[in-house]
Amino acid sequence: MRRALVGLFTFITLVMAQADASAQRDSLTVYVFLSETCPICQSVSTSLRETAQHFQNQGVGFIGVFPSMLSTSKTRQQFGQKYKLPFPLVADSALQLTQQFDASVTPEVVVVKQKTKEVMYRGLIDNSFEAVGRRRRVVTQHYLKNSLEDLTEEKILSLTSTIPVGCIIQK
Repeated sequence: MRRALVGLFTFITLVMAQADASAQRDSLTVYVFLSETCPICQSVSTSLRETAQHFQNQGVGFIGVFPSMLSTSKTRQQFGQKYKLPFPLVADSALQLTQQFDASVTPEVVVVKQKTKEVMYRGLIDNSFEAVGRRRRVVTQHYLKNSLEDLTEEKILSLTSTIPVGCIIQK
């Protein structure tokens, strides 16, 4: 009985220490620059949804940013419903976030630590497109997912940026 209590106490102490470390860890926000009409955005939406769902309980939030005057709340809502995106989709018609993060194409992701506002990763979601109009048959690199895994496990990032491929944001 005593041994069981000591084991339980040790387990509870370990869980509390892990929870305390998680609370002190800086949360992350992934800004995803998207366009309803960009075929590449449409194509990577499934991967994006799966990545957001995978990290939803690990201190990682996602925000879809639409840097276009043509984007409306209705078109964003339709896009989110069609691709089952589990995160907020916001307008950036004044290009404030686009300029702040120097986004140039859709889709492009920027991963930011919330406390320090430090950009940890920027660029591609994965390597599904090697160029506009040139889709790979097999996706072999999951840049965003790998970066988020490194960050949530407090490892050194193996890659901090990639050159995004997509539809040009008109500034």
